[in-house]
Amino acid sequence: RLDLSHNNLSGTIPSTIHNLKNLVEFNVCCNSLEGDIPSEICELKLLEVLNLGYNKLQGKIPHEIGNLTRLKELVLCGNMLSGASMDAIACLVALEYLYLGVDNVGLFLTEMDRDIVSQVANGSMLSAINNNNYIMIKKSKTVQMREEHSIESN
Repeated sequence: RLDLSHNNLSGTIPSTIHNLKNLVEFNVCCNSLEGDIPSEICELKLLEVLNLGYNKLQGKIPHEIGNLTRLKELVLCGNMLSGASMDAIACLVALEYLYLGVDNVGLFLTEMDRDIVSQVANGSMLSAINNNNYIMIKKSKTVQMREEHSIESN
């Protein structure tokens, strides 16, 4: 487990991240990391939690993210990401929690993408929630969104 959240880190995520073969959780949320998400992060086959939220990351979410078949939690909100292949997201069969900011991640903007999100949610017995600011997919019936909102799923 590597939790470097809230540490005022800057710079980029090094491509050598793939050397941490036994890493199960990688959390660098709430820092000032910049640049792309390195595709090498997708070589961490044991990864269950990937939290890159609230940084200054940009570019596309690597298509190889679909290789992280053990991933249970994926948090990418609060960045300047331009999107990803929804087919790759759909490959995350163990996914229990997906948190993406719609304003900053353009992967839920097309009707086809919404259909794939619905398939991921239904196929995994998850609930998809959209409040026009965030998309969350989570197992529980009630999702707390920042303390200001509580949204009930169907």
